[in-house]
Amino acid sequence: MATCAKCGTHFFQLYEDAGPLCPRCLATEVSLQPVRVTPILVGLIVVIYVAMIANGVSFSDPTTDALLAWGADFGPLTLRGQSWRLLTSMFLHAGFLHLAFNAWALWVLGRLTERLLGSVAFTLVYLLSGIGGNLLSLLINPLQVSVGASGAIFGAAGTWQASGRSCSTICSTGSRTPASTTAPTSEDCSRGSRSPLSCPYRLPRESRGRRAVPWLPSEWPPSCWPSAGRSSGARAPRSPSSGPP
Repeated sequence: MATCAKCGTHFFQLYEDAGPLCPRCLATEVSLQPVRVTPILVGLIVVIYVAMIANGVSFSDPTTDALLAWGADFGPLTLRGQSWRLLTSMFLHAGFLHLAFNAWALWVLGRLTERLLGSVAFTLVYLLSGIGGNLLSLLINPLQVSVGASGAIFGAAGTWQASGRSCSTICSTGSRTPASTTAPTSEDCSRGSRSPLSCPYRLPRESRGRRAVPWLPSEWPPSCWPSAGRSSGARAPRSPSSGPP
């Protein structure tokens, strides 16, 4: 237990260096911005996916040719005058599951990051992270066809982590955030990936495994749970070392 340096309240602290203030006092020390861009980005990737389906692209297993026609990242094309694919590939997804995981991850991490940075800075972080991830993917394997917002999402996650703000700090100001953000990598990153930034959805599909982001806490503060979950008596998930209930 830690003691808040401002109000003297005892509070639970996940990390020893998380800061001297309790979530309530810390929330008054920072200016959190409204969320405007994240819903637009989520809506955009959904609309593009629906447009792809409406134009004959497979719902669950789009072909490589179809993805390339819509702007997927591919070294021989991207590096020969079609550099716009570094941007367009961020908004394409190879199937419903891929879209669902990325949309959910963007909704969770995007809102956290946008509230901290503001809409303009968050948009720059998102786009530059996505483009940087695609460039790194080209460097590692230029013949790999890639789509997905993984690089951009991990950029948002890294920015939020680097800010030093806890989930409970943001949630205490009224934002409701799902209890876990470790799942985005289960669909975006295949085993053996060298860097989170090099994990756009890969084609052809490789074996995928759940890979938890190591710096995210296994248990989230109660204030991060939706109000419906708390009123129904739902409990936070146990960490892997907690043992059976």
